[in-house]
Amino acid sequence: MLVSKVSASIAVVLSVTWLVHAAPAAETLQQPCRFAVPSMIVAPLIDGSITGKEWNDATQIVGFMEAGRFLEPREGARYIGYDANNVYVAMTTELPPNKRLIARVTPHDANTVHDDSIELWIDPNRQNRLDEKGDRRYYQLILNSLGNLLDVVFDPDKGPPNSGWGVKLLVGSQL
Repeated sequence: MLVSKVSASIAVVLSVTWLVHAAPAAETLQQPCRFAVPSMIVAPLIDGSITGKEWNDATQIVGFMEAGRFLEPREGARYIGYDANNVYVAMTTELPPNKRLIARVTPHDANTVHDDSIELWIDPNRQNRLDEKGDRRYYQLILNSLGNLLDVVFDPDKGPPNSGWGVKLLVGSQL
């Protein structure tokens, strides 16, 4: 029996001025997932298509993990790289069996957590939080398939998450 798999892809350019290592920011996670983020010689085209050689210089991470650190059965891959001005992130994944994505949230900084989305934690200060000194902020980005973003900064010294922080995005997505 031939099984047809439909996939979705999304590519994002984050305009940030600092390089980060991507790692889950959950305080209970003692051993974060760490990987090298290489400099990209040529910036990829952000059109939602992840093809050709434009992502060859990026780190590729195959497979997904659920919050409990179990392998997710869906096939997919993530790519991440940077240049002097931007961080580039792309993801491709299988669609759910009904081949439809949940995408209800449209305003910026609305809670996209219940939509089908990609989530990126940026955690440049993990060691400071473990040592309880210095800058302890970490960041969360959740982007749904409509291109709507929830971007939040968490600062343990200032209380609740702050959705007033933001990044500039160029988004391309494709089914």
